[in-house]
Amino acid sequence: MSYDPQSHHRRSIRLKGYDYSLAGVYFVTMVSHQCATLFGDVVAGEVQLNAIGRIIESAWLALEDRFYTIALDEFVIMPDHMHAIIFIVGATPVGVNSVGATLVVAPTDTPAVKLGDVIGGFKSIATHDIIVAVRRGDLPPFAGKIWQRNYYEHIIRNEKELAHIRQYTRGNPLRWPDDAQL
Repeated sequence: MSYDPQSHHRRSIRLKGYDYSLAGVYFVTMVSHQCATLFGDVVAGEVQLNAIGRIIESAWLALEDRFYTIALDEFVIMPDHMHAIIFIVGATPVGVNSVGATLVVAPTDTPAVKLGDVIGGFKSIATHDIIVAVRRGDLPPFAGKIWQRNYYEHIIRNEKELAHIRQYTRGNPLRWPDDAQL
């Protein structure tokens, strides 16, 4: 079967015409490949990250060092997905320079970074770090991929909505038994 752009295209889930490099607040959800419970477990309403989950957490927390135009807010890593709030704060601070190459080169000389750059960079870095841990023998080999393609995003429009989403994110582990039944 040959490629037909009319029938083989993927529909974008992004807001058409919106510039995702604009300063703003974004709620994102990233899901493990095939919703596999790869990142840990929930015990008594609290997330217990396993080694993969801890690598993911470390890669997430390091994002502000790679992307100077973002600020991280609430996040939770669940057994099969992750919710997070990201602030894109604007231009790179004066005097900040990126020296040398990293696994994912973070654009620091542009007016702002796009949300997709941050998420793509994060997934790439976390996956790389997990593969390195497997090769070192710190983790057992795994079949397939870590992440489901793409991610869900929502533009947070006001303080009330931000407060609601923060509460939702913090409360996610308490809802895990209900989520796991879906």
